[in-house]
Amino acid sequence: ILSCNYENRVHQNKENAQNLKPKQLVDDKTIYEFLNYNFIHKDSAFLNCDYIIDHEWLPYFFTHEDSLALIKMDTIFTKGDIGFIFKQANYVRYFKLKQSKLPSKNVIKIDTIKFFNNNNEIRSAYFDELHKKYGALCTIKMPLFSIDRKTVYISTGLTCGTLCGAGGTYIYRKVNGKWILIKTLNEWVS
Repeated sequence: ILSCNYENRVHQNKENAQNLKPKQLVDDKTIYEFLNYNFIHKDSAFLNCDYIIDHEWLPYFFTHEDSLALIKMDTIFTKGDIGFIFKQANYVRYFKLKQSKLPSKNVIKIDTIKFFNNNNEIRSAYFDELHKKYGALCTIKMPLFSIDRKTVYISTGLTCGTLCGAGGTYIYRKVNGKWILIKTLNEWVS
């Protein structure tokens, strides 16, 4: 009897966790069509992205309603788009890059336990090994789409060693079947 109760509780906890997980609002086909287009056309925000670190540890950080600075961009996004983007962002931590959907790239899974270890020496050594093995490593956050799926908000980055990197946050729009960079929100270099 104890065993059955335990099994039922475990099953219930798994079901509850799945019910709390937000729904993915934009399908994989749309997401990977956008990513692969930019990889193939070597857009500047996606340069040197032969090796991509799975970005599950790089969520969008929300500190208040407009932490993505979207509301100020009312000429690019409607109020409906902004609400839709914030709803998509709830799914970011569950999104995983799929190697099978990025045929021209290599997705590298990292050991987040090592990455978030409080010991700076261990963290530095871990990244030094990754850079020795792969060279430059790209990071890509989950693209966030407008309601019509024709405008995208995305952040990318590149790390090439200790204090060596670059990245930014960008907005793309699909025009005549092509993804065009329409606004750079910020760029950084280390």
